[in-house]
Amino acid sequence: MFAQRFTLRLTRFPRFARLALLAGLALSTAACGDMEADGLEGEAAPAWAGLTPPAAVGKADDARGLPDRAIEVGVFQRQVPTGCTPTYGSPCTEPAVKVRVRVDDALVQQAHPGFDGLEQAFVLLPWRDDDGALQWSGHAVPWSHISRHGYYAELTADVHQTEWLRGVDLATIEAEGVAVGLDTNVGLIWAQAPGENHPLAPAGVTPGYL
Repeated sequence: MFAQRFTLRLTRFPRFARLALLAGLALSTAACGDMEADGLEGEAAPAWAGLTPPAAVGKADDARGLPDRAIEVGVFQRQVPTGCTPTYGSPCTEPAVKVRVRVDDALVQQAHPGFDGLEQAFVLLPWRDDDGALQWSGHAVPWSHISRHGYYAELTADVHQTEWLRGVDLATIEAEGVAVGLDTNVGLIWAQAPGENHPLAPAGVTPGYL
């Protein structure tokens, strides 16, 4: 109906006006397409793309110099429905994990004086491919809210958390743990020392308030 009305109204314009209008629409569409393509091609890869935890590459780790409770990590698990119809022996669920990261900016600044408190948290989840080789997939851990603590709640911390990440390799996560890092203005800051990945909480433990 809209196309018919547009065509009828367009025929009321003189021929040269119709041609100019159609040419303008074509140029606008092409320009928008170019802008979208440029945006996709120029989008930078996240800082954690292709990373493996320090334990896997044998690097020294910034977490060794962080004060206690500067970065706290919780990794939780649950079974989420897949949407199919449950049958006997097939509950139609799949494993999922949620990662929560609490960052005390003031404590991080003690180890990194130039830190501006605008971190971007990420998590590396382990999984094994068909050949049994250990692989790591990176996921953003978006900022969620500010947590207040202390006797008068005068101390604050940034809390980041993922949604429930589905289809994970739960057995490998239980065996290897997860690695968490911060992409910051002073470089990459790991939240664990080499070989000390964060463990998966037992089933039934719910994400508390950090």
